[in-house]
Amino acid sequence: MEDSQSTVSETHSLELSTLLQKIQVLLFSGATIENNSDLPQLLSSMSHLLQRQEEDATEKDLPIPFELQKEVLAPFKSEYRSPSPQLENWPFAENIDIKNNLFTFTTDPLQKINEQFGKLVNHMQHQRHVLESKPLNTNYQLKAKSTTLYEKQKKTQTKLVSASRNSTTCLDTNQKYSKQKTLVNLPNKFRIHSKEKLETQESETNTNSKPIMEYFSTFISLHKKRKEHVNDISNLVIRFHNRFESHELRLRKKRMLSLKKSNEKMYLKLIEQTKRIRLNDILKQTDEFLQAITHSVFKQQKSIKKTHEFKLGNNQEHSNYYDQIHYIKETVHQPKMMTGGQLKDYQRKGLEWMVSLYNNYINGILADEMGLGKTIQTIALISYLIETKKTNGPFLIIAPLSTLSNWNSEFDKWSPEIKKVAYVGKPKARKKLGLNIFSAENDCQVILTTFELATKDQQTLTQVEWLYIIIDEGHRMKNINSKVSICLRKEYKSKHRLILSGTPLQNNLPELWALLNFLLPKIFQSSKSFEEWFNSPFITQGFTDQSDLNEEEQLLIIKRLHTVLRPFLLRRLKTDVEVSLPDKVEYIVKCQMSSLQLQIQNQLKAEAHVEGIINPNKLTNELIYRCSGKFEVLDRMLPKLQQTGHRVLIFFQMTKVMNIMEDYLSWKGYYFLRLDGSVKIDERHTLITQFNKPSSPYFIFLLSTRAGGTGLNLQTADTVILFDSDWNPHQDLQAQGRAHRIGQTQPVHIYRFVTSNSIEEKILEVAQHKLSIDGKVIQAGKFDNRSTEKDREALLRTLLENKMMEAEKEDTQTDMSDCRLNNMLKRSDKDLEFFKQIDMEKEVDMRKRLIQEDELPKELLYIKGGKDVFDVKHMQPNKKRKMPTDQVTYSKEWNLQRAKPEKSTKRICRSASVDELDLSNICDQELFYTLVSCYSEVEQCVIKDEKMGQLRKRCAAFLDNVQEDMYPLYYKIIKNPICMRDIKKRIYSGYYKSIEEFQSDFHLMFENAKAFNEESSTVYKDAEDLKKIFDAKVASYLQTTNRN
Repeated sequence: MEDSQSTVSETHSLELSTLLQKIQVLLFSGATIENNSDLPQLLSSMSHLLQRQEEDATEKDLPIPFELQKEVLAPFKSEYRSPSPQLENWPFAENIDIKNNLFTFTTDPLQKINEQFGKLVNHMQHQRHVLESKPLNTNYQLKAKSTTLYEKQKKTQTKLVSASRNSTTCLDTNQKYSKQKTLVNLPNKFRIHSKEKLETQESETNTNSKPIMEYFSTFISLHKKRKEHVNDISNLVIRFHNRFESHELRLRKKRMLSLKKSNEKMYLKLIEQTKRIRLNDILKQTDEFLQAITHSVFKQQKSIKKTHEFKLGNNQEHSNYYDQIHYIKETVHQPKMMTGGQLKDYQRKGLEWMVSLYNNYINGILADEMGLGKTIQTIALISYLIETKKTNGPFLIIAPLSTLSNWNSEFDKWSPEIKKVAYVGKPKARKKLGLNIFSAENDCQVILTTFELATKDQQTLTQVEWLYIIIDEGHRMKNINSKVSICLRKEYKSKHRLILSGTPLQNNLPELWALLNFLLPKIFQSSKSFEEWFNSPFITQGFTDQSDLNEEEQLLIIKRLHTVLRPFLLRRLKTDVEVSLPDKVEYIVKCQMSSLQLQIQNQLKAEAHVEGIINPNKLTNELIYRCSGKFEVLDRMLPKLQQTGHRVLIFFQMTKVMNIMEDYLSWKGYYFLRLDGSVKIDERHTLITQFNKPSSPYFIFLLSTRAGGTGLNLQTADTVILFDSDWNPHQDLQAQGRAHRIGQTQPVHIYRFVTSNSIEEKILEVAQHKLSIDGKVIQAGKFDNRSTEKDREALLRTLLENKMMEAEKEDTQTDMSDCRLNNMLKRSDKDLEFFKQIDMEKEVDMRKRLIQEDELPKELLYIKGGKDVFDVKHMQPNKKRKMPTDQVTYSKEWNLQRAKPEKSTKRICRSASVDELDLSNICDQELFYTLVSCYSEVEQCVIKDEKMGQLRKRCAAFLDNVQEDMYPLYYKIIKNPICMRDIKKRIYSGYYKSIEEFQSDFHLMFENAKAFNEESSTVYKDAEDLKKIFDAKVASYLQTTNRN
């Protein structure tokens, strides 16, 4: 049954397709219902087929495809002019309406077909579901699949209709030609009509748009001319400035050339031509200063002339500033009473310069580098004055306690005939000694004493007027307001003064002026003018952002400063005068912190109490060196240095560290000596003698930088280790000079230990800045009375371009591997091979060199929890509480009770420091520790600086309020300024009653920073990121609180 139905459906589709093809042929040939009798019959047949199709669809036949429907109905949706036929008897007449010769359908057959089509589709889907639900057999499966053939039938019928439309085989010859004629002629008429219409529209458009286009063309040409005019003017301005810059560059080169050649007349002439007001002002002011100094020198010399006879001469004839001051010349020779040896050539020139100071009644600074024999040259001066000038003194030599033994031994060696007395000892001995020294019968020529005794016993030592006051290590006078400086300037009287210092300039120019003021108080009177005109080039080279002076102005001011200093300063370097002196190489050894050091450092930042927590029971073992990065590196260095025959000097800043080092060296079995400020003067001489003996068994000498870094001869050592750096780099240079001095036969290696990511890196940075000032003022001046202007210019230019010593540019990677350490320690290739063999033979230890976090006691890791559990009252020192005897506890409570009390309580009345942990005002202890934890989270946040390549703290800009004198606009924009220091004060004062108040202050601080700074600035970005970090920390605390 179903197969027969499908056959009937296919037959209907073919019949309908055939009828459609015939109707299309008649319509395209121009046939109408009136003139063609076949057309009504075909339409009637198509109507019957449609009705039969509908009936078949109700009997589960497939619907007529949609494309076929459109092909069927397409002719009837158009209008055809024809006379009204009589269609009352047609079966299809109920759907046809003829009005005004128009043949149309009264109802839309397409709509009706679509409705039928929807019903058939639904019925077909229903049939498919029914067949799929029936039992599986071949017959039902075929029927179900037949319902899915609609798409294929649709495509096949579409192709069939398309092919039949293009087919003309069933047409006769006349119909073919008539069709072609119709298809050809109708489009030609349409093209002609369209072309005429387009031409008409185009002409109208051109007529309307012509004035607009003319206006636009005029507008564009006008602005083009204006732009060309502006470009011409701009090019003229650029050419003018280029010519002006070229002219300025040529003049600047001429000025720099004349400045290099010290041709002052030519330089002044060029300045007048260029009308450089700034350079004129600098020259004018420095000239005034030079003239004032020269006038003061002449005035002092004339005043001395009243009591001392010498010929002043016509000073105006001297065109050179140096010659005007050192106009009395005298050829000197080594005194015969110096029997200890022959003076070197540079030492004889130094004696000649000091005798010139004496003859011209001025004072000066002998600033030779450490190790060039300033002591010997001074003894030569005293011997020369006694022997040649017949002046027996008295001479007062003030020196550090550590150098008095060296002075005594040098006098005994070089000039044993000079009568000297060391004014030291206990008060009674000094009093008795003072009575003998200043008695009429005593013919003592030289008095040796210390800075402390010069101040303490000034009543005894100021009884006479000294011929010469000689200050050894004269940089002790750098602070004009210090007790020693005030006492020596005001209480002591002398005709001449001399300062000995290997480092006359340590921090800034006012310190140099303080030395000059002590030597020549009538000449160098005003520190303000001296600093104002000569300190500018060095302020801009440090840590400020202001850079007002260009290279020429800096060069001019520094050269003028050199001119001022040259008559009063003599400076020679070991590299210039001692060609045979071995080289000195300095290495920066970066040491990593162990986990213990990191933990203690974090605890110190958060709690400010570490004593007693590190090792309360003072228990240790042989691996204690793994707790310190520096000790770990030293543990690998010392065996290699000892086995290769080197001797070591180790300098420290703190005696406590020296105590630890003593324990370590004793455990390792090294022979060592120790010298610090507590060692008496007699014992110091003994220690130095023991170390310098040819057969000395001592491998290491432990010294404090301040006590053992000056005036000692330890050239038997060829290795210097700076365990920690001094804020004053010249103290470290003095320490290095103990080994690298005259008499040294081996190259000296300097190893400076620096802990990575610590304050020591900042100390090193500040030290390098201070050395740069010394390099420009002292080193570049070449105050050796033999260097040419070309030599001084070359050195100064190198320093201005920041080309520092190669030793300061060593590789500073933090991982100090055995390979890198061996390369630093080696003195030859044999040493390197030997060091590699030592590394291979040492026992293999699976543990890392530094102690790791998993090895630390759990008691030391409590800070990581962010919240303490001990009582606040136990934070304060408690002397009465004793440790239980029945048990040993490592609890934090007990450890904090062991914290030592402050040594001094004299300043309790002062306002408490922010860093002091005083919790007496804190009520809510849990809230307090939460606030401290959140504060520390922000404070410890670091990021790598892309420009500097180093880690920086992101909170640096928020620690303190902005200075009003530097940024006055800030306080006009920001009404409620606040900083992290203010917040910290509020935390420790118990100001905050809730975490919301604390969070509000931090948000205010971040919003202030974002309001004042631009979005692209670093401060703005730091404010945004820190706010996110802070809010995340607070949120985690609130979540924890809610859970509890």
